[in-house]
Amino acid sequence: MIPPQRRKIKTKAKPKRLAIKKPRRIRAARPAFWAADKSLAQGEELRNYIQIQDKIVRGLRAFIDEMTVVFRFIESVSECHAMERILELLLDVMRELFKYEAAAIFLEERPDPKDFSGQTLKRSYSAELVEEFRQRLRVNETIYGWVFKQGHAIVMPVAYKPRASKTEERWSFMIMPLATSAERIGRLELVFNRPEGEFTQQTFSILDVLLKHAALNLVNERIYEKERKTVQTYMQLDALKRDIVNITTHEIKTPLTIINANAIMLRRNARIEREEMEKMLDSVARQAQRIDTILNQLVETAQLEDGRLVINPEPISLEEITKEIIHDAIYDPEKISFHLHFHEQGWPAYADRDSVYKVIRNLIENAIKYSPQGGRIVITGQNQEASVLWQIQDSGIGIPETEQEKIFEKFYRVGDSTTRQVRGMGFGLYLVKKSVELNGGSIHVKSRVGEGSLFTLVLPKATLGKKKIIETFPN
Repeated sequence: MIPPQRRKIKTKAKPKRLAIKKPRRIRAARPAFWAADKSLAQGEELRNYIQIQDKIVRGLRAFIDEMTVVFRFIESVSECHAMERILELLLDVMRELFKYEAAAIFLEERPDPKDFSGQTLKRSYSAELVEEFRQRLRVNETIYGWVFKQGHAIVMPVAYKPRASKTEERWSFMIMPLATSAERIGRLELVFNRPEGEFTQQTFSILDVLLKHAALNLVNERIYEKERKTVQTYMQLDALKRDIVNITTHEIKTPLTIINANAIMLRRNARIEREEMEKMLDSVARQAQRIDTILNQLVETAQLEDGRLVINPEPISLEEITKEIIHDAIYDPEKISFHLHFHEQGWPAYADRDSVYKVIRNLIENAIKYSPQGGRIVITGQNQEASVLWQIQDSGIGIPETEQEKIFEKFYRVGDSTTRQVRGMGFGLYLVKKSVELNGGSIHVKSRVGEGSLFTLVLPKATLGKKKIIETFPN
């Protein structure tokens, strides 16, 4: 079925709108000076841009120069193994970068986290100015402790009037910790001729880098120096061991050889005259006594070092002990003469008689041995307020000034093994010093080569009473 055709409904056409044209805006002509202002503004903008660009370039160049100095310092200090040189390089680079007026570097002497008095001045530039600023600001332990606790530098303002200026200026005092993450090394103090506000973050960053590298190298230098000393000590001990073996062998073998030779002569020749036989027996006895002395010195040294040597102090007469030792001493009266000068009212000393006897005997025997050409040996005794003085002056070969402090060291001999003129193991004066100190006294020497030596022995006076002696001579 075909649907019926739809009828078309005719609609009325909408009326067309008339297009209304908007009036054209006519721009008024701008005056000529407007163009001139725009050119000026663009020129000003360009100049500002150029100035900013120049400022950035100058800042970059300054930063590159500073980094070059820092890298040069790091390279130089890394190749250095001497503490003095490291500190010198640190002050030099600080002065080149920051132009300080005065500087001082303090390093730790004893590791006490709360005590900064143990930091001693090691390197400085105008240290007096640093000290003046420290006193002006009253820098104390609390400030130092805060600086190390914070771990970075602090800057304190100071109103300072230099000598060449008529008015006060704003200066700055800076304290910086010299430390690693695990160890406190010391501190650096600087004085600047500029106010505290001129220090930027970049300044503190560079300071931090320099100080950390310096601290690390100082720690490495200390480790290196410690290891070097350890190696040196081992080498000295090894040489000392060889010397002890050689000296002991020589000093004991020589008397044994003499004893053995005399024993063989006496056994093979039964017809030796009595006088000759007595000489040989005396020689054997002297050499046996020499061996006994060496062994006693070894034993006494071990007792002293182990703290097993016991003394019994009592009032003793140094004059009596001296006369007794001279009476038993072996020397040639035609070459050597003794001259004793003791005070008529000489006070007794308070000390152990056996140990003082050994001390005086050792000093008298040394005066005899070290006077090969003979001469006068003068012994004097004097009273002092709290002590008794005993001195012995010989006219022997003397001791070089550079070796006078060393002669009291164990195994030390004046000269080497080829040049020393008198036998011995180097125990004598070591035992003398230790024994005298054990009795609360002291011993000193003055000597000139070729003119002899003067040994001065000081012991506590017995008349002080035991309590007073302990207070006066606590050792």
